[in-house]
Amino acid sequence: DISDEGLDVGADDVAGIVITFTDRPTELSGTVRDDKGQPDTGANVIILPADSQAWRQGVMNARRLRSVRTSTTGAFNAGGLPPGDYLIAAVKDDALGEWQDPKVLEKIAAVATRITVSEGSSLTQELTTKTIH
Repeated sequence: DISDEGLDVGADDVAGIVITFTDRPTELSGTVRDDKGQPDTGANVIILPADSQAWRQGVMNARRLRSVRTSTTGAFNAGGLPPGDYLIAAVKDDALGEWQDPKVLEKIAAVATRITVSEGSSLTQELTTKTIH
């Protein structure tokens, strides 16, 4: 699977390449609540790959690394994630700063929940807003 890296074929023979498409996209949704159990309308839901090798080195993959704001009801939705293992956490909007900075992602990963997204899956995840320092 080279979907995250890309492929430069140049003048090489491409006879052995198989391209597979899916009509079964993934869906991840849920609700974020604050520490009092109320819907948190000012949180960001951060989704990052559980395999941290790339993002720890500052290599960000926009397909697998997401920041989604909660709605006026505390709901969030993140569709189209590639199948795989992820960490997910809701954090206060004002605590994020440069959220794609590997040092900030480390702090988010420390309070995150691990989930597995399968092809065509529709997951619901309830989250409580975490504070990161």
